[in-house]
Amino acid sequence: MCIALNCLVNSSVPTAKFFAVRGIKESVIASYSLLGVANALALRDELFQLALTNSRSFESFVLDSLCWVIAVITKRAWIDTPEERRSEFTQILCEDIVGHNTPCIGMITATYLIDEVSGGSKCSQFRLPWEFHYACKTTFENTHMLRLFEAALKVIHRQLQRSAEMQHMPPSGSHTIAYERRSALHIADRVLGWAFTSSDESTVIAASFGQSKGGSGAASARNGGQHSSSRDSDNLDDGDSSGLAIFEHDLQNRTPLFPQNWQSLLLNGEVLTMFFSVYEATLSDQMHAYFSPGSSHLALQCLVQISGIRGKDIFAATASKGGDTLRAEFARVIMRNQLQMIRHVCSMDLVSEGSEDMVVATTQMVRRFIETQLEEPSSTVVANQQLHSLAFLVIGVPEAHEYFGEVSKFICMLLNAAAGILRSDMLQRIDDDFGDVDNYFVMQAFDELASAWSTVINEIREWEYLEDAALNVEPSAGGDRSDADKQVSNHSVLSSFTHFLVTTAYLIRSEYIQLRMLMCEDSVSSSGSRAESLSLDQGLLAKDYVVYEDQLQFFALLARLDVRTSLDRLYENLCSRCNALQEEFRALEASASEGTYARSGDGFNQHTVDLLHEQTQWIVLMIGFTLCDSGTSERVLIPKPVLEYSATCSSMEQDLVVQCIMTMLKTLEFELASPLPSHSAYGSPLLVETLFWTLQRIAPVYFLLDRSDYRNISASIVTAFGGSADGGNGAAIINGILDLVKRTFDLWSAEEDVLQMCVSGLRTLAQRAAIAREVTTSPQFAPLMQYFTSNITRFPEAIHGSIIEALALLACHSSAANHERCFADLKSLILRSFSQVVHTGSFMARHQDARLVNQLLGGLDMMDGLLSAANFRNMEAVFALFFEVQPLFEQLLTVYACGEEVPRQVVQAMESAARYLDISSLPDDEHMLRFSHCFRELLQRYQKSSTNRSTLLHSDTDIESLSEIRSLISAMSHLVHNEMGFAPDEVSPSIAKAVSEDFGETEVFGLYCVYVTADPSQLLAPNVLRIHIQLLSEMVQYRLPSLVRWLPTEIWARVMDTLLAGIDHGIYDVGQRTYEAISKLGAYAKVTGLTNLPAELREVLGQGFKQLLSKLLHALLFSPFDVELVEYAGSALVTLGLIDPEHLQSCFRELFSQGESAAFAERLSSTLAKFNADLEACEAVQGLLASTKPIPDPINSAELRQPLFEPFADAMNNDIGQQLEGVLQPSADDKFDMFAMSTGVPDFVKKLFRMLEDEAHREVVCWGYEGESFVVKDPNEFSKYVLPQHFKHNNFASFVRQLNKYDFHKVKVTEDKRYGDEASRSGAWEFKHPRFQHNRPDLLEKIKRKIPPKSKSLGGVGSGRHGDGELRVVAEDLQSQIHLLTHAHAEVTMYMHQLGKQQQVMIDELNGLKKNMQTQDQLMEEFVRYLVNQDAANGSGKGGETSAPASIAAAAAAAAAAASASGLGGIGALGHIPGIGGVTSNVDSALVNGNGLADNGASTDENNSGGSNSSACLDAQPQLQSHQQPSAQLCELPR
Repeated sequence: MCIALNCLVNSSVPTAKFFAVRGIKESVIASYSLLGVANALALRDELFQLALTNSRSFESFVLDSLCWVIAVITKRAWIDTPEERRSEFTQILCEDIVGHNTPCIGMITATYLIDEVSGGSKCSQFRLPWEFHYACKTTFENTHMLRLFEAALKVIHRQLQRSAEMQHMPPSGSHTIAYERRSALHIADRVLGWAFTSSDESTVIAASFGQSKGGSGAASARNGGQHSSSRDSDNLDDGDSSGLAIFEHDLQNRTPLFPQNWQSLLLNGEVLTMFFSVYEATLSDQMHAYFSPGSSHLALQCLVQISGIRGKDIFAATASKGGDTLRAEFARVIMRNQLQMIRHVCSMDLVSEGSEDMVVATTQMVRRFIETQLEEPSSTVVANQQLHSLAFLVIGVPEAHEYFGEVSKFICMLLNAAAGILRSDMLQRIDDDFGDVDNYFVMQAFDELASAWSTVINEIREWEYLEDAALNVEPSAGGDRSDADKQVSNHSVLSSFTHFLVTTAYLIRSEYIQLRMLMCEDSVSSSGSRAESLSLDQGLLAKDYVVYEDQLQFFALLARLDVRTSLDRLYENLCSRCNALQEEFRALEASASEGTYARSGDGFNQHTVDLLHEQTQWIVLMIGFTLCDSGTSERVLIPKPVLEYSATCSSMEQDLVVQCIMTMLKTLEFELASPLPSHSAYGSPLLVETLFWTLQRIAPVYFLLDRSDYRNISASIVTAFGGSADGGNGAAIINGILDLVKRTFDLWSAEEDVLQMCVSGLRTLAQRAAIAREVTTSPQFAPLMQYFTSNITRFPEAIHGSIIEALALLACHSSAANHERCFADLKSLILRSFSQVVHTGSFMARHQDARLVNQLLGGLDMMDGLLSAANFRNMEAVFALFFEVQPLFEQLLTVYACGEEVPRQVVQAMESAARYLDISSLPDDEHMLRFSHCFRELLQRYQKSSTNRSTLLHSDTDIESLSEIRSLISAMSHLVHNEMGFAPDEVSPSIAKAVSEDFGETEVFGLYCVYVTADPSQLLAPNVLRIHIQLLSEMVQYRLPSLVRWLPTEIWARVMDTLLAGIDHGIYDVGQRTYEAISKLGAYAKVTGLTNLPAELREVLGQGFKQLLSKLLHALLFSPFDVELVEYAGSALVTLGLIDPEHLQSCFRELFSQGESAAFAERLSSTLAKFNADLEACEAVQGLLASTKPIPDPINSAELRQPLFEPFADAMNNDIGQQLEGVLQPSADDKFDMFAMSTGVPDFVKKLFRMLEDEAHREVVCWGYEGESFVVKDPNEFSKYVLPQHFKHNNFASFVRQLNKYDFHKVKVTEDKRYGDEASRSGAWEFKHPRFQHNRPDLLEKIKRKIPPKSKSLGGVGSGRHGDGELRVVAEDLQSQIHLLTHAHAEVTMYMHQLGKQQQVMIDELNGLKKNMQTQDQLMEEFVRYLVNQDAANGSGKGGETSAPASIAAAAAAAAAAASASGLGGIGALGHIPGIGGVTSNVDSALVNGNGLADNGASTDENNSGGSNSSACLDAQPQLQSHQQPSAQLCELPR
């Protein structure tokens, strides 16, 4: 180290200085324990002085490295450094930052120090436990980082003042100002993006240190799309949650949660305005780009972060101001400054590349601000309701309407600018550089604002949904709606704002339609020949409904604000294009008849037809998105705004919903009419595909709709599309659609995409039982079936399987005779495709012929399609066909052992057989054993043939080979599912032990095939590893004895390596399945002892357990870890520790030696206490193993509950031993372990019960008084803090919809069961289910998801090739519902009989009571008469005036007071939101005082405190008359 210091001081070679600095850093990290804290700090101070002294002589890269080393040494010694020394060094940095040194060593060092302490990817690796990094971060961010940020703000403010002073002076020192400003912005940018440590003590493993995983790691992988609407998040908690959206947007990953002590800086209006001013100043720094590169970009990033400040801590109430007051002031400052930026941007040339950064950043600011503000709930109560977030902004900020108006104007200007590009000369350059206008930054900015605007509209829709739900539950609540409208309330404010949205939506829709029409014209005009036009028609634009889905959903939201006007515009455009198309085709027909067809085809007509097709396609897409939503999990209904509009129409001719759908059908019919064969050259396959896609979206929603699904249904829709029983014309439309399908295959037989979409439409018709029955009874169905079976070879092989699947699914809804005939036709078609090839004598000689191979692939694909359509109607026949073709599959695997496509297609068919063929439906054990043997023989043949294809299969870059391996793994996973019968909500069937063991042998051999045919690198590919780990977990859980018996030792080594790779994996599902498999495997090893295993296998397992334990413990303490996986990882850690406690002891000793403090041991013990400390998780494993067959030997639960940490407790000192005693205490989470392992309880119900058992949420959500219901006391707090922890989303409306799906009912919270003042103020919600009770987890398995009437199709028709659900499941559910209804009817009858008896008893009692009252009245009259006579006899009566008792007077006064107080009382809470005045005070003084905003707020409250009351406040509040005239004094107290 001395040599390095000497080289740094005396060397004249910059490179030598650089490496000397690096050597000092490595020496300090490696020998810190020998160096000591005192010497380390002395070295740090010496290096800092050296940097100050040589700041102008050292090269920039040497100086940067030196400052970085100073920061590294500071962090390494941070924990051991006394707080006085820390504060002293921080003060030195602040003084140097505020000083005028250039370059500023303090700024550079502070920037590196923030990077080091942050724990992100820029953090140096010290190989220390997470506790060290956590302690450094918590102590640094609380005080020291705040001071550094304050110093940077002072520099920014000073440079702004100097820039203003030098405007009229020579720019000699302007480069210095720009450099210092950029350095200060570096600090501000890092601080504003800081991830503050959580104050929640339950988040023990919230590590953010170690290797960076790109943000939130596994959490980000599960977020999905961020633009999904609230309706799409209804099923977040059902089944496997992988790949689903956790939140509607990713605010948690983009904006930090600042603590309360940052209020004085971040909520200071002058500081906020200063950030907007500094960006304007950085624009002038472009002339000094050498000194300050990227200054404007840094300033924009700071503005984006500033706009998204959020969190209850930063907006916590102070002594002088409430939390909502601070929010309103902050929002007003941001809105004012963003308004100036929006107006400035709108005045610029939006399409110039120089404005790109500003345009995009401005839209990002707007989106960040709107999303964060609407996410934060308001605590203000108005008209006995908690004020909605959007209503709070509109009421609390006078500029709100102006702000939203400018944002809507900005959206329109961006669309107009994009349209201007299409009309300008720069279009060609943009097409060359960016592909098209949609990839240019103008449209990217539009997407940002569209997302923000969608959030606003969705908030309005969510509020309307909750308000309608509340009114439906409590009809009396809507009685005084007219009085509420006259007051300032959620209803009045949001209703007025909705009118504003309707106006702006019209303008945005118009601009978007115009832009799309121009883009269509440009795309057609740019094609120079017919060939180019065809390539365009079949290119990227063929998937417009996928590429532009977000924009089309945004358009649909806008259109549903005013359905009448939107559909009128779209219908007019659709009719005009369709009429023009007809005119063009008539002209072409006339020219062809006159002999001038060729000349006309090369001219104007062709261009016009292409343009009309392109524009019609986009109009159809807009109509399709407007009329209905997409959905796969449940039946999609007609959107409420569309239904309400249609109900107002008096006839079908006036109903634009009906007319739009009918016009699209007529357009499709016209495109397929083909009056002349030559006209097919002018048709558009893209338009036909789009029309079928739209029809696939609309048909399940509108055709043959069930009137019971709607409270009020439009008569015109029922007449146009309803069934015959309702007097509708739906049957005729379905007949027409079947005819259009046949025309499509005749006209476009070579267009695979068009035909695939057409077949997908047939599958969609099969999803609805009513539609499918109508299809099979149609006179068009039999000819269509005959047409397909006779001409299937004319169509591309890729769609053969889809055709067979669609026809088989539809045939399942026909009569028994028709179904048998249809299946026989399909079976003969499949067998014919094999027999014509395989059974011929020249097969071996011609087996490599391309046409023969294609025919085999078509037959295999058809067999796969028929397997995918298996259900209770055809299950027996499909099994028989599988047994019949199984020898053919073996022969193909043998013949094509060196091939690729045929074996891959055979494996795909095996996967479908394992997935869709229900083993439990087989009549006896003999058939079950036959299916197992057939599957095993196919696996053996595949394993033998794969040895000839090892080179092909082991190519990790071959996507096809990865797909084949994934199909093989999926086949084995589905076979385990199928044989064990643990499908969701089903009971495991009882299978004979011999049959189960035979299936176990087959499944283990399948796992063996996976490992011997696949390369290890292929099994670790992300898309393969997910399902691979799932198979391992299921095999360990259900087939562990079979694995131990049959799996070879070398394969066990591969299994342990796979589990090792799954620990701390970035994919959430992989980690969860891995920890589950380790827990089950460890429990089995602990109980059985593995004594009967061969020595080689025991050694492999023992070594594997050691490696798993070491890596798992290291991952929990040193690596970023998903908090949701702590419970699973804890169970795995406990079971591994039980197997090898000595190894666990050595791991802990090493950790304690590294921790060097009792605090680390305490935190480690609290972490382990969260891992199911009482070891009951292992007993839960026992229960799970005992619930399935086959089962291992009986498990001795006493062995599992032995103290895990007892073997090494004596080795530690007494303090650490006492700290570890907490590990053996049960945690709150462990009460639910047995229930968590149950497979019969739906995930949503499971999470709901666990949430209510958590004592931490009792103030927000709790059980009812009798334990038969639960209460959400504060829906806003519940949505913000409780829902994300348990349900991975924060949408209360989605939570309510989930409860409704599981038959929970909302009950009214009456006066006699209030749940606290907070619950009454915020509007508590109480829900009840007869089988959801406190301390009764045994009833939860009986809670099932409701099946909407006729929402599931018969026969288990899925949404696609591999659909889900079968009629057997539906039938069982219906039978259970019938049984429950019968039982409920009997109970009601008995209850009514008892009520009749009780009523007669009460009548008798009332008659007796009436007689007693009459007797008492007579006695009272006699007694009063006696008193009067006695008074007259005594002569003591004296005249005098009588007065009302004091109690009566008091009661009258109280009644009068109550009557006077019955007005608008809640508005007083809103009066604490004063408007923000001018920003005039000095920023430096605000920073020094540390309470800039608080002082202003205190003076305001003092001025407003005298003589204000609720009535005065009410008089001072003007009513919100319209959205165009917001009142500036609405939220201010009277002066």
